[in-house]
Amino acid sequence: MRTAVRWERERGLPVHRPPGAKRGAVYAFSRELDSWLAGQSSPSTLHRVSAPPDFSGTSPAPSRHLSRLPTEINHPRVNDAQLDYRKGRHFWEIQTEAGLKKSIGAFRNALEMDPSYALAYVGLADAFILASTRGLMAPAAGLLRARTAAARALEIVPDLPEAKCSEAWVRFFYDHRLAEAEVGFAEVTRCKPAYSFAWHGVIRVLLAEGRVNEALEAASTTWKLDAISAANTGLLCLCYYYARQFRAAVAMIEHAITAGEGYSVLYAVLGFCYLQLGNSERAIDHLESAHSLFPEVPLILAYLGYVCAVSNQPTRANAALKLLQRNGDQDQTIAYYLAIVHLGLGDLDRTFAYLGRSYESRSPWLLFLNPEPIFDSVRRDTRFIDLLLKMGLPRR
Repeated sequence: MRTAVRWERERGLPVHRPPGAKRGAVYAFSRELDSWLAGQSSPSTLHRVSAPPDFSGTSPAPSRHLSRLPTEINHPRVNDAQLDYRKGRHFWEIQTEAGLKKSIGAFRNALEMDPSYALAYVGLADAFILASTRGLMAPAAGLLRARTAAARALEIVPDLPEAKCSEAWVRFFYDHRLAEAEVGFAEVTRCKPAYSFAWHGVIRVLLAEGRVNEALEAASTTWKLDAISAANTGLLCLCYYYARQFRAAVAMIEHAITAGEGYSVLYAVLGFCYLQLGNSERAIDHLESAHSLFPEVPLILAYLGYVCAVSNQPTRANAALKLLQRNGDQDQTIAYYLAIVHLGLGDLDRTFAYLGRSYESRSPWLLFLNPEPIFDSVRRDTRFIDLLLKMGLPRR
C-alpha cells in the first residue's frame, strides 16, 4: 500500500481512492496500469529518488562530475521485456520469499524476449543474492549464479553500475573480501548516489566489521530518505537488533508488520527480541505463528528452536530441529540454522561443527557473527575466535 502511494507521487502511478473508504485505501484499473507501464521511460530510471544520501565517513562523496554521466542505458526498446523487468523489480522490492520467486521468473521472462537486456541480468543476480540469504537456495550455488548473471550484464554494458553493485555483493557474501566489497559499493554510490542496494551493501559491511553504531546511523539516514521502502525499514530494524536496542527494534518491527511490510527475517528477529526483553512465552507464540505464515523459511524455525531450548522446552526445540532437517535438501544448506538450535540446546560441539559447514557453504549470515546477539554466550570460545580469524573478521 505505501509503495503504491510512493509510486503515485514519484512516478505517476494511476491509482484511485474510493469515496468514503478508510484513509490510505486505493484501487487501480488494469488497462490504466498497462498503459502506465508501457509509457514509462528506460528501466534505469526506476532507481532514482529525489535526493542522494550523505553518509559522513562511510564512503567518498558523490562525484562533482555526476551531471555528465549518462542517465539512460542503450538497449533495444522491447516493451514486453521492460514490463517483465519492472514486474521483477516490484516483486524484488517487496522483500518476501514469494516475491523473490516471482521476481526470478519475471527477470527470466524478460531475458527470453530480449537476451541483450543487461538490467534484467542484474535483476536476476540481485534476486539470487537475496534468495541465498533466505534459505531459498543453497548459498554457494545462488551466489555463483548471481556472479554469472552480473558478469553477463557487464559483457553487454561494460561498467554498468548496477551490475558492479551485484558483483560487490558476491565478493562480500561469497569471497568474504570485505575491503574489496566496500570499495565496490562506494564506487557505485559515486556513480549512482540514489541506488539504495549499494548503500545497503555499505551498511552490511559496517555490520560485518562490528561497526554497529556507524551502520545504525547510516541505516537511519537511508530510512529517513525513503521511509516507505520495505528494504530500508527492514535494514534499520536489523541494525537496532544488532545494536542490542531491542525495545526500539520491537517497536519498529511491530509497526512494519501492522503496515503489511514485515517479511520473514523481521518476524524471526522480533521473536528473539521478545526473549531478550524477558518474555519467552510471547517469543515462542510469535515464532510459532510466524512459522505458520512462512513454513519454508529456516531462520524462523532456527530461532524458534533456540528460544524453546533456552526456555527449558527441549522437546519443542528438538521438534524444530527435526523440521529443519526434513525441510533442508542438504546439511550445508541449513547448517547455519542447525548451529543456532544446537547452541540453544547447549551442544557446543555440534554448534561449531555446523558453523564450520556453513562457512564451507558460504552462508551469508555467517558474516554477521560479530553483531549477532545470539552468539554472545560463546564469544570467548577459542573455536568462535578461530572462525572469525578464518573469515577475516575482526574480534568484537
